[in-house]
Amino acid sequence: MYPEEDARRQEAQIREESGAEVEFFYYDAGHAFHNDTNAIGTYDPDRAAEAWGRAVDFLRKKVA
Repeated sequence: MYPEEDARRQEAQIREESGAEVEFFYYDAGHAFHNDTNAIGTYDPDRAAEAWGRAVDFLRKKVA
């Protein structure tokens, strides 16, 4: 698992160095939480649905 503290530092670095509009989301879920085959026992359908919805919204706004 990638430590949240490291992810937050990376987020700050991206904002500071690129000036790009970025949005990070942090999920209280295990690795591969979106893998519905649940191979390692970490599938989280609620977090998966939330993450999927956010990804689709992003693509509709930025790519479509």
